[in-house]
Amino acid sequence: MPEEKTEVVPVVVEPVTVPAEPVIDPLAAKDEEIAKLTEERDNYKTVALKRLGKLPGDADFMEEGNTTGLTVEEQVKKALVEREIARAEQEKEAIAKQALKENAELRLALKNRPQTGLGSDSGGSQEVKDNVFSIAQLEAMKQRATRLKIDPQVYIENAKKNLARK
Repeated sequence: MPEEKTEVVPVVVEPVTVPAEPVIDPLAAKDEEIAKLTEERDNYKTVALKRLGKLPGDADFMEEGNTTGLTVEEQVKKALVEREIARAEQEKEAIAKQALKENAELRLALKNRPQTGLGSDSGGSQEVKDNVFSIAQLEAMKQRATRLKIDPQVYIENAKKNLARK
């Protein structure tokens, strides 16, 4: 048997790009869930109206002896769907409250950060806010330093160092 020579052909593999996952808005997701549940609930109402013959052209669809339009099972299912709608609306409100809280926190954080222009550094020094002690604490430390006959700035700086060590 003669040996057959096979030629190896290199295969070029192109990188696979994975599409980024779309960002899902939790409020929009809850709105969709509520819309589906509301549609399901409305279907029960439509069935009841058809059974009662209250929709145009449905007189022949009416059942004999059923005056409520919905069976007990359908009424229970409708009540459960209404409860699901209420739960979904509460979750939507909780998400909205959380978003408002986070928004307020972010606004406060932006308000408290040092004000610098992007890419503009004039070489001048900026005053950095000191958030270690409150104004009342600083005033009390200055009074204590003057009573002890110590420079207030040195006393405050030592207090900051001690606080940082602890």
